[in-house]
Amino acid sequence: MLHHLLAAVLFSKNEIQPARTHVETESGQRPADAARTPFSPARASARAARDFDGALSHLDQAIAITPQREVFLEKARTR
Repeated sequence: MLHHLLAAVLFSKNEIQPARTHVETESGQRPADAARTPFSPARASARAARDFDGALSHLDQAIAITPQREVFLEKARTR
């Protein structure tokens, strides 16, 4: 939870790379929950760093773990 909160604060301050580090740490600790968090690696990659290939890779991993409608919608937005 701490990594999630730190990522949110850092994103709000436009400190993208440190925020991504916390997001990736969080998703590594709880991969099944990564797609559901507002600061998932996919969102961090696509929206903040413009790394759409990285975002799609994270989304595919999230779909493999827990195929949920929200993840498919995020993938469509990313494309």
